[in-house]
Amino acid sequence: MKKFKFRLEGLLKIKRALERETQYELMEAQHLVDRQEKLVKDANQKIEDWSAYYDHILKTSGNAEYLGIIDKHMQKLYRYREQLNISLDVLKRKKEDIVMQYNEIKKEVKTLEHLEEKKRLEHQEEMMKLEANLNDEMAMMRYARERSAV
Repeated sequence: MKKFKFRLEGLLKIKRALERETQYELMEAQHLVDRQEKLVKDANQKIEDWSAYYDHILKTSGNAEYLGIIDKHMQKLYRYREQLNISLDVLKRKKEDIVMQYNEIKKEVKTLEHLEEKKRLEHQEEMMKLEANLNDEMAMMRYARERSAV
């Protein structure tokens, strides 16, 4: 009996490799987003801490020169946080693009795997029919031989 051969096996292998590669890119993008979110969280915490310190200085000493220095530092922190948020948005958009690409490739792989399974079942049915026909022919030949021997 002939062996099953899926004609699109090469394409399926390529698509599976693309799927793995895209999955790796997605994990890497998620790592970058997580890292950037941590930086934003840390920046927010620094702003909260400096704001509390500013309020404390304002209530206790009210040194205008020192408050001006703290205010400038906080403005730098605000700008830094804004830059982090912009970078985070860019990274999230890139991640979304990769997710869409991954889902598309995954869908193609699933379709090819489904097609392969369908073709494999068709091949098995064909082989079973051929075997049944062969068995029928052998039975008819035996019967004819036994009949002619009698």
